[in-house]
Amino acid sequence: MLRSLYIKNFILVDELSIDFNSGFNVFTGETGAGKSIIINAISLLSNKRSSVSYIQNNKDKAIIEAIFDLNDNMKKVMDDNGIDHDEELILTREIKRDGKNTYRINHRIVTGNIVETIMQNTIDIHSQHDTQYLLNKNNSQIYSFFMGIILQGEIAQIVAERPKNVVVGGKKQIKKAM
Repeated sequence: MLRSLYIKNFILVDELSIDFNSGFNVFTGETGAGKSIIINAISLLSNKRSSVSYIQNNKDKAIIEAIFDLNDNMKKVMDDNGIDHDEELILTREIKRDGKNTYRINHRIVTGNIVETIMQNTIDIHSQHDTQYLLNKNNSQIYSFFMGIILQGEIAQIVAERPKNVVVGGKKQIKKAM
């Protein structure tokens, strides 16, 4: 779980520190309040591509730092790479004006690949239109998978309710109904 986030010299943010509570946390605010800036900063902690345009004018670097509770996956990757840990992971990313990035885990410099491996099951950001991608017929494998789940759910509901005037047929009859 993400426990805290620190951002410095990032886009419009001079300096920001946020502590998160366990459970559900929500960013709310008017358009232009900075919610997307915070989400962008969090996404950059999983080795997403950065840009020097994220650094504030007249500053040499932007800093994004987060503290996470360790999970078993994180511990394993850290152990495999000789990174000391207790019960938390402190992840720091510096984006420098010369285009170079520096990652640190618990104050030790690491590669972007190690960060990506550790964070792959920790940070998962979804936007408001992700469901439209999942149900787009052009993404045939994903569409088929989710339509199969939806269809199975509908069939299960029909079978469970089994109204007198509904006959549950084979797969061919169900496909024709679609």
